[in-house]
Amino acid sequence: MRPIAITLVVLVSLWCQAQSQCSPSPQSRKIIDQVRQARNAKPIDADSYPERVALLDSAIAKHGNDYFLLRARMLTEPSNDLQLQWAEARSKEHPGSPVYGVLYASSLLKKNAAEALKLLGTLTTSQSAPPQAYLQLADTHSDGRLKDSQKLHRDLDGFLKRCPATLDPDALEMISRGGTKEQMGEAAANLREQLTDEGD
Repeated sequence: MRPIAITLVVLVSLWCQAQSQCSPSPQSRKIIDQVRQARNAKPIDADSYPERVALLDSAIAKHGNDYFLLRARMLTEPSNDLQLQWAEARSKEHPGSPVYGVLYASSLLKKNAAEALKLLGTLTTSQSAPPQAYLQLADTHSDGRLKDSQKLHRDLDGFLKRCPATLDPDALEMISRGGTKEQMGEAAANLREQLTDEGD
């Protein structure tokens, strides 16, 4: 295969990986809904924990490195310390993976915000910069002691550049809560266009 063809294959692969992080797929949404239903069916979270873990682990085995399934699996752990342990172990199993890097950095925020922000910043400078790294940075800069409107808008620009028509509820909530009027308008217009295309 010629070098230019190899480059195109790599770029297409990276683009596809990025797009898979923009919005949960229909399959992922269905599984995450099943997990939510399992949790709501029992009054104590611990009682539904084995069922929720089984659902997500089975789905992850079938669908690979799906960010939304992996995030749901991480958040199934009942404490931030356990979430961090889970994410750190997965990151070591998949060294260099942007998806697992984002998960590890997001789980590290409460324990070591400076190191987590450094990791997320490094991820956004890579050729395969994951959209969710920008969204996690935006969330961090939207509130609390690290609140910074300028950085928040910069982070949202980075996300929207890669995911102009996201269907991710968390992303849409973040844009509506902290985005500029231009960012909110752009996201709304692109979302309407995508929903119209899907309905045709």
